Amino acid sequence: MPPAYELAELDDSESGSESSSQVDVDCMADLFQVCCGVFCCLWILFITVGSEVVAWNRQASCSGKEGDGRIQWNAVLPPETATAMRLGIPSLLWHQVDVFNGSTADGQKLGYWSNVDLFLGNVQKYAYVVDGEGALLEGWRPWGVYLGSRYHLWLCSSLVREYAIEEDWWGRPWWSFGTDKIFNIIERPSGKLVAKSQHKVQDMWSLKAYWTASLESPAGTAIATLRQETPVINWFFYGTQKWLMANQRPDLLPNEVVSFLAAVYDIDKVRDTND
Repeated sequence: MPPAYELAELDDSESGSESSSQVDVDCMADLFQVCCGVFCCLWILFITVGSEVVAWNRQASCSGKEGDGRIQWNAVLPPETATAMRLGIPSLLWHQVDVFNGSTADGQKLGYWSNVDLFLGNVQKYAYVVDGEGALLEGWRPWGVYLGSRYHLWLCSSLVREYAIEEDWWGRPWWSFGTDKIFNIIERPSGKLVAKSQHKVQDMWSLKAYWTASLESPAGTAIATLRQETPVINWFFYGTQKWLMANQRPDLLPNEVVSFLAAVYDIDKVRDTND
């Protein structure tokens, strides 16, 4: 029988080898977790960047249309139009609002407003597109720190005259809880205030609430009206609400600006819901 000290040394060597094996297993497990984490991060980055590249390439632009005399204010859209938001899986990457001729969404489709958000919403571009012709107008949401929403809209043919739409956040009534909004519409580069748009929710306490908007000149002259259809409710599921608009004074405010006001409301609403 071996001496006691030899048995002790043998036990120590066996326990040491077991500890070493356990350390190797723990290291392999940690390495596997790190590799999985890195792979997941790279996959998420690939999906995010890839989806933004797809959305950016899909978004139409004004390229090559500068100086095109056919693209003029009030020549792209008629005074009476209707808009309808298009929903579905693609709306997670970009947004599209179809524009129809006349006072109902059953008329001839004229084109559509599209929007793409990049870099977590830090870059937001808009365009009005006609099939076969490409983008005729472009817009964007300017960078900066401000309260409310702001947009710039211009023709693809010229940057001489564009419009800035700025929400008058301080001018809205107190305790309106987002049911009353005022927008100032400014002509650039003159800086002239050409219209004010007041948006209000009607029947706000019912299941069929809808928005209306009235546009007036600074002198109080009625320019245009916008009205959102009441929502269609089928077993507690809401359908999209179309917008109907009529511009009585295109000489004071172009039809395209009025249509953009309706389209951008739907785009922002869906984008906020997806976020």
